Amino acid sequence: MTSENDELQSSMGEGERRSYSAPALEKGLDILEILCRSERPMTQKEISGWEGMTLAAELIYPSLSNISQPPSCVTNLVKSGKTGIAKGAGFKDWPTHEATLMKQKYEQRLKAAFEVLKIAPDQD
Repeated sequence: MTSENDELQSSMGEGERRSYSAPALEKGLDILEILCRSERPMTQKEISGWEGMTLAAELIYPSLSNISQPPSCVTNLVKSGKTGIAKGAGFKDWPTHEATLMKQKYEQRLKAAFEVLKIAPDQD
């Protein structure tokens, strides 16, 4: 008895790219699109920088689903140089004092999470 997968593979010509459905990834991208239109920034990506997420998405998404690139709202930010706190702007403008406060709050939250998980954070 052959499986659906075997039948699919035998029906594909040599060199054809196999297409996968990845509902969780597609839902995640839908959420990212909604957040792109939101007034609230995504703190972790604003701190780490959008350029890394964009590059990873361009390289990884095609192998996971039919989606070949990150949402245009993210790529447009990166192209315009608004990659997050380090550049002073991402989905929002980051004045120096606001960026400093946000980084401090984020670090406090991470330390609290490390305590709950009983993980020692890296020491500088």
